[in-house]
Amino acid sequence: AVSQMVTLSNLLLKKYSNGSSDDSFLQHLELLSDVAHNSLSLIDTLSEYAHAGRNSRRFQTISSNRIINNVLKNLQGDIQQAQAQVHIEALPEVYGDMVSLQQLVQNIISNSLKYRKRDLPPLLTISAEETVDEVRIEISDNGIGCPQGKVGEIFEPFVRLHTEEVSGHGVGLATCVKIVQQHEGKIWATSGVDKGMTVYFTLAKNKMKPLDG
Repeated sequence: AVSQMVTLSNLLLKKYSNGSSDDSFLQHLELLSDVAHNSLSLIDTLSEYAHAGRNSRRFQTISSNRIINNVLKNLQGDIQQAQAQVHIEALPEVYGDMVSLQQLVQNIISNSLKYRKRDLPPLLTISAEETVDEVRIEISDNGIGCPQGKVGEIFEPFVRLHTEEVSGHGVGLATCVKIVQQHEGKIWATSGVDKGMTVYFTLAKNKMKPLDG
């Protein structure tokens, strides 16, 4: 029904935006179109969050570089528009589900691009540290950041700390939590106002049994 509303509102805008209708009518059509698009976006976001971390995944040993490269291809348009630079250090293999881990990394990088400083091109650095059993991936940016005392809130669903500056539904990083939990890892962040943000998450290096649920 929402997708039909989007289609209808777009058709009406196209039909009546040639000057034959009064401004008030067009404003109402534009408002209808915006509401429809936002509703459809919210539904897609909620669906993504609801399905994150499901057990129907294919766990295998994966190249972290392959995950990153796939994500950068998916976000190529956004990266170019933001004039962002992405520095990738040597990354090890991890054990997990390729689709889920791509979604994890893509949500984090998308977040960095959204919360960039408007007067400074984004600079992202992706690095990793290894222990005997796990890998800790770090994704750092030079964006607007947030108070360190509020960093934990960014991983809660529907919480947005910069509502007046960036559009969105506040579900991207909450989805990341579910994915990392499915992989029996941990996720956290460090930040500061105007000091950028670094998101950390851990993944197993070797075969592990996915959580039930």
